[in-house]
Amino acid sequence: MEARALAGVGMNIPCSVPSLQTAKVSRKMHVCELVELGAWVATRGRDFVRDATPSGRRSMEQYWLACRCRHDRWSQVLKRHERLVSLGQQTGCARVQGTMEDVLASELLTRTWAAVGCSFDLEHKRTDFEPIVRRVLVDHMEARHRVFQGLLHEEGQSVLDTARLNKLRRQTERWTDMMLGHLACDFDVAEFAFDPDRVCEFSNDLHDERQLTGNAATWDLILASLRSAYRRFSRTPSPHPELNQSIATSILACFDAGPRNLVGMSELHWMLRLSRVTENAQRLLEHLLHGEDAVERFPEFF
Repeated sequence: MEARALAGVGMNIPCSVPSLQTAKVSRKMHVCELVELGAWVATRGRDFVRDATPSGRRSMEQYWLACRCRHDRWSQVLKRHERLVSLGQQTGCARVQGTMEDVLASELLTRTWAAVGCSFDLEHKRTDFEPIVRRVLVDHMEARHRVFQGLLHEEGQSVLDTARLNKLRRQTERWTDMMLGHLACDFDVAEFAFDPDRVCEFSNDLHDERQLTGNAATWDLILASLRSAYRRFSRTPSPHPELNQSIATSILACFDAGPRNLVGMSELHWMLRLSRVTENAQRLLEHLLHGEDAVERFPEFF
């Protein structure tokens, strides 16, 4: 079934997705690395929208499946937390804390990828990305609302944990708006911002330095600043590292493999991209061995 159709009907997807169980990269992917990917997507977004010719249907299907599965898991943990707190019982605080941090931090990638995808469709008058990235963003905002409810009432959270989550929320909102500033130089991305006025300010600051956007030195500075800002949160294990990996791999697969579009990609992101290529090659061989129409199934190879 087309991923677009799945997104349109809001179909529940089982979490036992085969592609999520056969990870090729041994390292577990932390949510802070999704933050790094979100920044990279934003800095490369202009080139992607203007120059890319993506064949991303299968990749966007994987993106939808992984995000939907992640959202279902988030909902299970947060709903259980709310229920136990209402009964005055103890909750699995470490798991709940990790889930809340997952929701808040990963929204940077959800918003920057949604902004890039919608800008691409608007620029080329297509519907390759918008239906799915918007659906994922709506789900993410629903999970964010649940986290806010817990923060607002400090349900089952210590004062220190609440302060930590609030710091992460404010930090991610500011970083997201700064990354969207890279896109706002060329596209209308105000609807994806936490504070549109702040995005405009960042965009104005970046306008005179556009020629440096995506430059290796600029990216190194952004990456170092991001890692410094999120270092304290990287110590909490991510509850769903395999889904983080699948989400990252599906997004990277949409980018053209040319060196211009992959400037600044970290070692982990290269590993994920190689993993995706290997997986596609294995599927291609399976189809060829079984005499199936591989040209129709894998047009990117022909």
